This record gives sequence, C-alpha cells and structure tokens, in this order.
Amino acid sequence: MPEAAGTSPTRLSQELTIFHDVAKALTSSLDLDSILQTIMEKMAEYFRPETWSLLMVDEQKDDLYFRHRGRRCGPRCWPMRA
Repeated sequence: MPEAAGTSPTRLSQELTIFHDVAKALTSSLDLDSILQTIMEKMAEYFRPETWSLLMVDEQKDDLYFRHRGRRCGPRCWPMRA
C-alpha cells in the first residue's frame, strides 16, 4: 500500500497515540491544570519545539498571561503578562 506523501506508518501510529492521549486528558479530568499539562506535554512530543508556552486570556484584565511553559522557556517568561 503506498504511503501518503511523507507519512510513514510509524509516524501515523505516533500521531494517533498522541491525539488519543490528549482526548483522554480532556475527558478524564475536570482539573484544568492537569488537562493543560497533558496537552502541552503531548504537543511538545508531537511538534518537538525548542521552546513553547501556553498563554491564556484574562477577560477581566483584557490581556494574556503565561499558563504553562516549556522546558527552555525559563524564568524570563514566568509569570509575565502580555
């Protein structure tokens, strides 16, 4: 069976596993921190960025704030608001 352009069976399996784990996180907990942490870990595993962070909207203050950060983000982006 021919592969889709640049997509190996191993990569497809990895992608399915990651998205399955994210779906489990969304449906297995009501704790936002736990859900966000799992999603960020899985997205880092999938995309393999050098650094990453998750910003959330504070609707009362009309700004953004760092909710989670990647391994290399360090103290320079915590707890900064944008």
